[in-house]
Amino acid sequence: MRRPKTLGQRKPMIKIWLKLLAIILGFMVGVGLAQGVDVREDQSVDLEVPVDLVLVPVTVEDKGGKLIHSLQKNDFEVSEDGIVQNLTYFSVEPSPLSIAFLLDRTIDDRAQESFRQNMRALVEAFSGFDEMAFYEFLAVAKKLQDFTFEKDKLVKTISKVDFVPVVLPGLSKLMPVVNDSDLDNAIMTAAYDLQRRARNRRKVIFVVSNGVVSFSERHDQPETKKFLLEKGIVVYGIGQGNSFLFRKVDPIKKYAGPTGGEVFYPWKSRAFAETYQRISVAARNQYILGYTPQNKAQEETYRRISVRVTHNHHIVGRVRHRAGYYALPRHLHYPNDQVSNGD
Repeated sequence: MRRPKTLGQRKPMIKIWLKLLAIILGFMVGVGLAQGVDVREDQSVDLEVPVDLVLVPVTVEDKGGKLIHSLQKNDFEVSEDGIVQNLTYFSVEPSPLSIAFLLDRTIDDRAQESFRQNMRALVEAFSGFDEMAFYEFLAVAKKLQDFTFEKDKLVKTISKVDFVPVVLPGLSKLMPVVNDSDLDNAIMTAAYDLQRRARNRRKVIFVVSNGVVSFSERHDQPETKKFLLEKGIVVYGIGQGNSFLFRKVDPIKKYAGPTGGEVFYPWKSRAFAETYQRISVAARNQYILGYTPQNKAQEETYRRISVRVTHNHHIVGRVRHRAGYYALPRHLHYPNDQVSNGD
């Protein structure tokens, strides 16, 4: 008969297990410290939602432009192509942001000065949970800083932007050379980078533009708009120069409006800082409405979305949301699915 081990017999085993435990804990701590910078970058958890669920971020403002935060699920009515949908998802939880900041190198001298004075206000407008990348653009977009949480690194990078005049001397005074910017290329470049960020982050493109854009914009813009809608990316903008003077035809609006964003036109230096804060709050604190479309897609089609606030206790000024989305049939959502036709 095997004897039960006494305390004296168990001591060597206890020591061995304690040593193993210490080695394992030490290894885990070492790995954590070695990857300390990357852990924060990748600690976001992807949200698991039904693939057919359509999510609609919504911003509601009163007539004074202030955000309305107290609405509930039953205060909204969402329609798709004119058909009222049954809301199955509702959230008001603030979300971390991934921001791609685009700066047009041709903004005028006054805008440049206001921008330089408010570089710190720009990065401080966003929280420590938000990540930001910085791009400058002219004929092409150039990423000066990849996505980071480090605000000092962003400020240092932003200060190095090399601005250029929008009009250069030409063959004669009557034939100057115009430094037009490829806004569409810049937005598409940022959108491709944003699509790779964690799915639980709200994706935002924040662009400051002079409004003098290349002629190729008209051809490229529909494709870029489609990509933005497919990836759930919202565009906000600050218009200066031509954008400021000709607001009704501001090219930034072609991207901001359909995605549920907005364009601002600050003039005084202090207004820049206020605009940064306003965009940050609006992008983070949105209502997220979700529904499963009643009409299943048989082919890829564009569907229009409209949102109405039915609550009578608030005087609503504006309701901003993306204008629509591209519905995909099931076999494009699940390309590896085997569709059975019966035996």
